[in-house]
Amino acid sequence: MHARYVLILLIILFLTSAKYKFIVNVDPEDAFLTVNNTKMVNNQLFTMNTKKIELVCKRWGYKNYSGSFTNNNFVSVKKINIALEPEKYKIMIDVANEKSEIVINDKSYGWSPVETVLKYGIYKLRLKRPDYPDQECLLYVFNNNRIEFKQFKNAIPIKLIGVFKCRCQPKQVLFSPDDRSLFIPLLHDNGFDVFDIERLQFKANINIPIYGNDKGFPEGLFFEKYNTFLISQMTTGKIFEYSVDGLKLLRTIDSHGTWSKFMAKSDKLGVFAVSNWSSNDISIIDYKTGELVTKINTDPAPRGLAFDSKDRYLYATTFEGGTIIKINTTEWKIEKKIIVKEQAAMRHIILTNDDSKAYAANMFHSEIYEIDTGNLEITNTYKVDYNPNTISLTPDNRYLFVSCRGPNDDETYLKRSPRNGYITIIDMKEAKIISQFEGGNQPTGLAVSHNGKYLCFTNFKDDNFELYYIGELP
Repeated sequence: MHARYVLILLIILFLTSAKYKFIVNVDPEDAFLTVNNTKMVNNQLFTMNTKKIELVCKRWGYKNYSGSFTNNNFVSVKKINIALEPEKYKIMIDVANEKSEIVINDKSYGWSPVETVLKYGIYKLRLKRPDYPDQECLLYVFNNNRIEFKQFKNAIPIKLIGVFKCRCQPKQVLFSPDDRSLFIPLLHDNGFDVFDIERLQFKANINIPIYGNDKGFPEGLFFEKYNTFLISQMTTGKIFEYSVDGLKLLRTIDSHGTWSKFMAKSDKLGVFAVSNWSSNDISIIDYKTGELVTKINTDPAPRGLAFDSKDRYLYATTFEGGTIIKINTTEWKIEKKIIVKEQAAMRHIILTNDDSKAYAANMFHSEIYEIDTGNLEITNTYKVDYNPNTISLTPDNRYLFVSCRGPNDDETYLKRSPRNGYITIIDMKEAKIISQFEGGNQPTGLAVSHNGKYLCFTNFKDDNFELYYIGELP
């Protein structure tokens, strides 16, 4: 009898210590998954001390799922497949410039404006209009929303996602380091807007409390290493640092210059540079302390800034001086500069990944220059629309995008332009312009996402911005 009890006890101990194996496969695969209130990784084997589990799956755009599952055989693996059910959203689709026929996934929904209910997801949207080429767009159904499109008179090689209103005079636009948000500095408002790309809605409208009444916020800069965002205020010469996640004001830094605008950073050197338009100099600021390292005197009205990838040189442009400057970061001395041409209004400058070339915008002559950085010589010139403002390269350096503000008003450039400006796409491999299409009134800020999938530009006088999918460019 004693041996029998021992055997029973051993069986009980074995069964109670058994491990039960599970694999949960959830569609979509990035859903948030918990088992017995513990976070689990989708489609990976895990073991439990109990044969029964409580499963919860959540994801934006889908209905929450919960259920119980049992594995009665501790030897085998219990495989669980869950397909979350998409939410349905009410979508209003409008077209800004007159009416177009709305075709979604090859089904006509009539002429704009169109209101319908669709499941969460991304749809093919085609705009049709007599005497216009059909225009392929993308419809992001991420929540209840009204999305505005516009139809172009000429075919374009990229797909419009939407035109979105923001606060007053968007001066620049930046993709967050994870490409999930847009940060939009505002020249004639109190701070900056943050737009959630994944939900196509604003995450925040940040009012900077200290000097907000002075407005004048032109440019921003991310420090990915510290997960922070800096924004300049030219009217006060202050730099404000915010946390990216919580969007909390962390500190205020003095630029030690007048009418401070553009910023560029060097992670290796632990500094950032600020161009001071009216004091005709560049401030080098220690990021950690916020203290001034040095100031570099330049030709009048310095504007564009770019560090090379090894942080050996800082390149700068001057708007009134018409020069491109190469600065050695060892001593912060100007090593070389070129005078572009008479009355050149040099604005933005960027570098290729290997630092061999730079591209710079000349607003006065409506030109984009390709520059050999070794000799600091202009090797190619591209003629674009009036007043090219901002330039951005795709991550592979294949395509260069240019925002052109358009002609100035006869009285003052501060008024609306007599016509809309244009966006230019240059194929750098073929060294030719492949597309020019109409933006809004004074396209100004412009950026390509870090993953190379998106283009965004701001229309300064329309108080809006346009978002495009560019991931299908060859």
